[in-house]
Amino acid sequence: MNQLEKRQETMMELIESPSIKDTILSLLNTQKEIGAFKQAAIALATNDQLKKAEPESLLHCALEAASLGLPLRAGQGYVVTYKGKAQLDIGYKGWQMMAKRDGYSVMADPVTTIDHFTIEGYGHNVKIDFQPNIDRELYNDKWLKDNLVGMIVSIKEIETELETTEYVEAGMLYKIIAGSPGANSDFSPYKNWLLQMLRAKAIKYVISKMPIDVSSSINEAVEISNKYESINQQNAEPKKEIMSDDRFNELLPQWQQVIEKKRFTVSQLIASISKKAELKPSQIESIMNLSIIESTASEVVEDGVTDE
Repeated sequence: MNQLEKRQETMMELIESPSIKDTILSLLNTQKEIGAFKQAAIALATNDQLKKAEPESLLHCALEAASLGLPLRAGQGYVVTYKGKAQLDIGYKGWQMMAKRDGYSVMADPVTTIDHFTIEGYGHNVKIDFQPNIDRELYNDKWLKDNLVGMIVSIKEIETELETTEYVEAGMLYKIIAGSPGANSDFSPYKNWLLQMLRAKAIKYVISKMPIDVSSSINEAVEISNKYESINQQNAEPKKEIMSDDRFNELLPQWQQVIEKKRFTVSQLIASISKKAELKPSQIESIMNLSIIESTASEVVEDGVTDE
């Protein structure tokens, strides 16, 4: 029996265990649904991209997806591996589908450096003026990383048509992604579907903070997402010292020169700085607002930050 067959057999044994069978019966209503679930769980166990994940954790992800009514396909949900364990990451379409079941329509629109975008006011009086530029390259991951400013999240209650709009800065989105399931794995959805995952994280961030009465599926989805983000943050490297505003303002002119001399792109510069210190969301936004110059240069600045 080869390794693939062993993993399949292990998964089948787990599924047929009394406690798991009871859980499946509590989540699914028909034999057709149960059969589809078993096939999906076995497919996870025999997926070459997930071969490093423990079968028990794969089954747990499959059960979480079933409890949310979330198909693991078509951008609705992803299973990724983190330190030998599987984790569930909910996609943009997944959040949209769950929200629609609960009577809400949700959308997330990226704001980039070439768009017309202004935000005024505070509290309940925020006014957003947004006009996207037709030349945006949203499905070019490199371009998007270099030019993303933030996300506008719109949540509309279908029955009343009441709409809530919130803006999430790019710095906050990247901070959330840093703790997301599989963000740095070889088969991460962030490497192939960056725009969709940014949208997903923006929606999750906004909807988790809104005082709206949604069904348990959305609440459960937020809890699952928070759980994995918390696990990943706890297992991450020790926190770096936060960049002080005084030090940031001192170095900003030098970073401007680094970009003008085509030694770094904005995303490369942020990554380089982050190796030494943790940037605040407002600081990341300030760097992203610098003149962006496309660069393929590989010259490394001493200390990864400045010419000092």
